[in-house]
Amino acid sequence: MDIGNSDRRTVLLDISSGRQVSVQEVLEAIQVLEKQKSIANSQATLAGAWFLLWTSGTKQYQESGKALIKPIAKTSSVIQRFDIDRSWIENEVRLPYFALIVEGPFVYSVEKKIQFTFQRVRLKMSFLPEIKVPFGTWASGWLRTTYLDQELHIERGDRGGVSVYRKEVF
Repeated sequence: MDIGNSDRRTVLLDISSGRQVSVQEVLEAIQVLEKQKSIANSQATLAGAWFLLWTSGTKQYQESGKALIKPIAKTSSVIQRFDIDRSWIENEVRLPYFALIVEGPFVYSVEKKIQFTFQRVRLKMSFLPEIKVPFGTWASGWLRTTYLDQELHIERGDRGGVSVYRKEVF
């Protein structure tokens, strides 16, 4: 399916509405948007919560011969939060009965690179008190913002993956 450049954003945003989007459509949309090098207002735009729409998984996962990961299942969600004032990142995986959150400080460079170190993991279950476990400093890496506007965030990680997020709207 050949679609115009103006519709590439829509292809990615449609994932959250449940529309079936092929891996090829997603990859083409990512490629076109990344070439635009549109990174609006960087840190101010990045602030807040972002829902994961699609991810390729790490390069190692991709090379294992497995298919690229499709949109996240409806019974779970992955949320990435950036608190710019505190320079703090959280990645949360929500499942039906609990949530797992890794968190820590980050630095956002002029190259649009998010250098992070996850310092702890939190486990939240509805029927128990929250559990916090420190990580140390081994859980670190970087993410490069390759496209960013008020609604859509595309990033590539140091382990070879690409992810597409949609801004949470309240």
